[in-house]
Amino acid sequence: MTVTHTRRKFVKTRTPNLVKYLNNGEYYLLYKLNGKQIRTSLKTSDYKVAVRRRNAKMLEVEKLRSVAPKKEVILETFRSLFDEYKKKTRLDQDISCSTKEGRVYAIKRIVKTLPGIEGKKPMNLEIDEVVEWIRRLKADGTNFVPPGAQSARKGNSAYTVNRTISVLSVILDMAVAKGLAAENIIRTNQKLEKLKVRGISKKIHVPSKSELTAIVEHLKGYWAGHYSFSIQLIAYSGCRVGEARALRWRHANFEENKLEIPGSKTDSSNRIIHMSQSLREVLESKAKQVKKGFSGDTGGYLNERIMPIDCCNKQLTRACSELGIRRITNHDLRHYFGTSCLDADIPVSTVAAWMGHSDGGALLLKTYAHLRDQHSAKKAATLRL
Repeated sequence: MTVTHTRRKFVKTRTPNLVKYLNNGEYYLLYKLNGKQIRTSLKTSDYKVAVRRRNAKMLEVEKLRSVAPKKEVILETFRSLFDEYKKKTRLDQDISCSTKEGRVYAIKRIVKTLPGIEGKKPMNLEIDEVVEWIRRLKADGTNFVPPGAQSARKGNSAYTVNRTISVLSVILDMAVAKGLAAENIIRTNQKLEKLKVRGISKKIHVPSKSELTAIVEHLKGYWAGHYSFSIQLIAYSGCRVGEARALRWRHANFEENKLEIPGSKTDSSNRIIHMSQSLREVLESKAKQVKKGFSGDTGGYLNERIMPIDCCNKQLTRACSELGIRRITNHDLRHYFGTSCLDADIPVSTVAAWMGHSDGGALLLKTYAHLRDQHSAKKAATLRL
């Protein structure tokens, strides 16, 4: 007689209360509260990061144990999991408001396109249901009628579909951690072709140096030069527009030639970059103007916003139209920074760190692949072996 041994999904580590989920390599906190065993995802597969997060979470657990909480209601259906997920999202201080809004809308999209999901138990969700739901989500959408439109919008983009699938997968992770489902059927079947939604890659447009110079000069006399300066700030620093809005003069260290960028999109967004000559020149010139308005009040100057406006898109559109240049946006200015750095033969990993990417350059190479091919061709033409 042969005995079949099932592989354990969770394994203990050398750190108390810390277990590893074998299916995806992520770490979970395992503890008891009010006589109930609870597993909470630490959202990392890095052991050292998991230990730090475990220590912080256990402090919270000990506080909960020190009081007499009400009996916890067992979450049995997706409705409760959706509510918990939305609550955690709203309380998360490490993500932007737009990201929070996108996740909440993803929940609404799931509820509208997967009938009966709120009352369903996670263990009863079948992979065939998920596959059919993805097909409908992509082809039919939510029948949303945009303001001013006469008919509903059909279908969803690959990006929207993938983001919605990702949110449902996180919800299923929560269900597994709470013992409400044996496995996350989306992660288990993620290699299925039917679960892969591919869209047409959007080809980015990067303004040339001459186009950027023309736009800056065109807007220099408009609104005290604020738009002209802001465009250069983003183009020369690689900031996302939200990061540029968060910059204060205290973040600019002219003595060490460094600029601290307070990012919020990912863990690696908060970063310090060395200023290029172009960035330093525009910042120093602007700093002299700003200091004059504070009459020696150094504290007031340091807390003043560096970028005096919130967005450049409207004036960029106007300038491009008047100059006969293809329209560019705030984010195209960030692309200008990235491609300029790569064209200057700065290592990909360094450019990725300057732009706040956490993948070491994989996204950078994928995004600028066609532009790198042009650069490679030019370099090859001058190469003599």
